[in-house]
Amino acid sequence: MKLSDPKTKHKRGEKSKPRYISIFVKGFLSSLLPRYHSWPTIWVDFLSNAHLFVVWAKYVLDYDCIYKPRDWSNLSSTWPETDYMERVKQSPFDCFLFVVWTFQVLATVGVVHFHLTTPNHPKFYVGRCNRLAIVCHIIGGSFSNFGGYLGFVFGSATTIKVASIAGICLHIPSALWQSRNLHGRREIMQPLYYFLDFFLLVKYIDVWFEKGSFTSVVAMGYAVNMFALVRVFFKWILLIGMHYETSYDLSLMLAVVANLPVVLGPSGCIQLVSVVFLWNILLNVFLPGHRSLMQVNRTVADVFPDEFNGKPVNFAALLRKYYEMYRDEREAVARATFHAIAGDNSTIEVDEVEALFIGWGLPDGKSVAHEVFANCDENDDGAIDFEEFRESLSFIWERIHFVGESETNEDGSVKPTQIQEMKED
Repeated sequence: MKLSDPKTKHKRGEKSKPRYISIFVKGFLSSLLPRYHSWPTIWVDFLSNAHLFVVWAKYVLDYDCIYKPRDWSNLSSTWPETDYMERVKQSPFDCFLFVVWTFQVLATVGVVHFHLTTPNHPKFYVGRCNRLAIVCHIIGGSFSNFGGYLGFVFGSATTIKVASIAGICLHIPSALWQSRNLHGRREIMQPLYYFLDFFLLVKYIDVWFEKGSFTSVVAMGYAVNMFALVRVFFKWILLIGMHYETSYDLSLMLAVVANLPVVLGPSGCIQLVSVVFLWNILLNVFLPGHRSLMQVNRTVADVFPDEFNGKPVNFAALLRKYYEMYRDEREAVARATFHAIAGDNSTIEVDEVEALFIGWGLPDGKSVAHEVFANCDENDDGAIDFEEFRESLSFIWERIHFVGESETNEDGSVKPTQIQEMKED
């Protein structure tokens, strides 16, 4: 409706209602948390955990009990000083939990180093919201993980509070946002990640209800470490030669099951099973046509599908071709990536960027593609040439240079093809 429409004018003497607040809120949501309408499984994700919301709101869930009634009057910012390490020294079981927790924190250091030094999958960098989410995820996860552990070791209630607030304000929102872009098969990964995100939120809150009790801090630490354990188990699975295609699904399940009894008590695994089955039942009810999409396996090294824009993609052949031409790793990967998108053309069109982003599973792939395309098309000629691609979309081909690109082999197996395999002896 236009502002000049007489229906929008106020009568003389009538007090005008303030609209700037609603305008600001709508603008904020549309810029930082946009496009939820294009996230097809949003209600399935929510409803699959709704049956646990009532339980989690009423009860504190600790590793040494099944349920303990939550006393809302206990919610306080004033915590007693607690010598956590003294209890660790007195109890063999608590000592064991602390040793395992320490190992997981050290493993998290390696995972954080990996994220800071190795490009993530490009789908986590496209668009303003995805870039913001990956930064918030690393910062919030690091503060909540290391802050909770150090606060426990040194008996610092302030450090634990900061860790919890970082988790609530940065880690959880970014984790929920990134759940749109999961690796693996989404019929498994989506319910597992939502379950993980929501009970981790409960653990961040429980330390306030429990005033930083021993069990609440340990449970929070074990909960947040599950994210790092996914990467650790994924690495171990590949090292011992297990199947690459199912490795990410399996690593998430192992990470959750390994720590869940400490976080949610004996009932934790039952809750996990109920969420996975309920999510898939709801998917059949609300989105019966989406099952095949949820079964697509998106590995950690799958920038290109087997088919792109109706044509088969043989990235290994492209990589070999350009390495033989230029004898330079980075140049070969950049040109192979460019022509995997552009085909035989010398430029990339916006519809090809759309197809690439939608193929990554981004629910807002079309709108993000236009945003990225406009930023990359420096000379405004309506196309992206190789030089523009190499500079502005370097996060795509540099990821392949570091990690490789998944290829389906003749025997049907999938593994990353790396530039090192293209070199001659």
